[in-house]
Amino acid sequence: MTMYVTTRTRKTEEQDRQRCLEQAVHDLLELRANRLALDSRSHRDIRDLTTIYQALGRRPADTNVTYEHLKSAGTPLLWIPDAVAWCYGAGGDWRRRVLPIVRKVVDL
Repeated sequence: MTMYVTTRTRKTEEQDRQRCLEQAVHDLLELRANRLALDSRSHRDIRDLTTIYQALGRRPADTNVTYEHLKSAGTPLLWIPDAVAWCYGAGGDWRRRVLPIVRKVVDL
């Protein structure tokens, strides 16, 4: 699992998310991934879609990447990255426990 980390503040939370998302899309393209599933944030999903579209480049259909927003409460596979991110962010022993499954940390 790759962790994307920023020095997030309440003021920059949305911009930080978009920077992380943009980098994640670039990394997924390098890995030749074909699907991106994100937790839905209702009316704010459009910002993610704009970032994804721009990150995929001038011809996003040529990448064969599909992307969608899902309700995290009903999508168990979204619980895993949420739990790992929480543990990593909590630091201390929680971070130590999840480090074996964190392949890479990207500091943005």
